[in-house]
Amino acid sequence: MTSSCFKFSFLLLLFFPWQSIAQAPVLWEVEAEVNSIIKDRWTYTAGVANRNVATSDLENAPLQIEARHIQMEVNTAYEVGFYTKLGGGIMYRFNTLGDSNAENELRFTQQFSIASYVNAARWVHRFKADQRIEESRTEHRLRYRLSNDFPLQGLSLDTREFYMVWATESLFNYGNKLRPMWDQRFTISFGNQITDAMKIQLDLEYRKDDYFKTSGSRIFVVTGIFYKI
Repeated sequence: MTSSCFKFSFLLLLFFPWQSIAQAPVLWEVEAEVNSIIKDRWTYTAGVANRNVATSDLENAPLQIEARHIQMEVNTAYEVGFYTKLGGGIMYRFNTLGDSNAENELRFTQQFSIASYVNAARWVHRFKADQRIEESRTEHRLRYRLSNDFPLQGLSLDTREFYMVWATESLFNYGNKLRPMWDQRFTISFGNQITDAMKIQLDLEYRKDDYFKTSGSRIFVVTGIFYKI
């Protein structure tokens, strides 16, 4: 099963929109996250992230990196059933690092996820709602994400072994002072389980910001470290 998932992921790499990537602005994000089991079926997650933007595309050099924002968030989830979770969270984003005229953002999230396993591969369906609140406007987003993760060595993920994740997510955006938009995201990730409690991960994500526009795509490179207590 792991071999089949790897072959499927390789096909995704072949059909990944590399030409669009070469023309899209590149954003680099660094994130750190701590995950804890509070009691019984409750889990708690806290994280911080910093996003930077490359002001030149991949075809031109040199790249200039500018800070975009810093964000902090906390989330909690409850396991309501077999591999099924219901949760929510709050995030605050400081958007004025690169633009003093930008508005900071307060975001509330609610989500429901259900997972299933086929041998070593895990499939996850996630339904999520966001409320993005700024001083001048409020934006609502409805999201659906399908993801698949699996170990690259054997049938289980052990310490010092690598794993792979691929995901796609659709987002519908609407709100006051905002026309409805439909976005799509495609993500491929590679990670390593450094210890039982810590892992690192590298994501490559392509975002099509509005299907009704010919332009409006971005590339995200995300480096993350995750720690479980």
